[in-house]
Amino acid sequence: MKRILMYVLLSIAFLGANAQEHQVKIVAHRGYHVDNGCPENSLAALKATQDLGAWGSEFDIWLTTDGKVVINHNKAYKTDPKQRIIKESSYAELSEEVRLENGEAIPLFEDFLIQAKSRPGTMLVCEMKGHGSDEANQALVDAAWELVQKHDMAGKILFQTFNYKMLRYASKVCKGCMTIYLCSDEKKLKTPSQLVQDGIDGVNYQYFIYDAHPGLMKELQELSLVAGLTAQDDEQILRRMIEAGIDVIGTNVPHIVLQW
Repeated sequence: MKRILMYVLLSIAFLGANAQEHQVKIVAHRGYHVDNGCPENSLAALKATQDLGAWGSEFDIWLTTDGKVVINHNKAYKTDPKQRIIKESSYAELSEEVRLENGEAIPLFEDFLIQAKSRPGTMLVCEMKGHGSDEANQALVDAAWELVQKHDMAGKILFQTFNYKMLRYASKVCKGCMTIYLCSDEKKLKTPSQLVQDGIDGVNYQYFIYDAHPGLMKELQELSLVAGLTAQDDEQILRRMIEAGIDVIGTNVPHIVLQW
């Protein structure tokens, strides 16, 4: 009887330890595009992320003048011979000439939604780019949200942006989607309590923000806010942040980090 009791107690302790083990979520920054021939922010990079098994695939969206939500990091496509500003151009004119390095057509946000819906195990981590005015920013949010609703993908989308006002708008409009504040400027940091008050679900900060505020990560987590790490590839920094208890890591080398 005593031995049985000891076994039960050990089993409970083991299960409790595993239940409390911190699981870090890995996001492929601009999709999995390193050493595999996939251009960043491409549909191919999203598919590669899905094959890899990372928790999420990050990408950036813009709104064209004819209302298309397109994917690219910079304000212009690097393969565009005319270097046209995306937010000042129509999808119709851009799509005639621009192809990604692998020959892929300009990817649309809707393409990503369709692909993600076909393989629902991957979170879409969508950075909304600032468009210069509140009206233009809200138009991007509205256009993206309309597509999310069309494909019934609210539970598989995480919206993030450096523009806090834009993020607050998204948190009110995009019901069921996570909203994350991107910031690398000490002057623009928000307190965890303010994030909660504004309906924001968490943050995505550079490692030096956490280093400068040692209690920040714990405070975020105590308020059930996500503590995320902005695109980081340095192994020493990554291991240190994992040990510190970071929730989500964005990285260009997800294939390496996942091996850990």
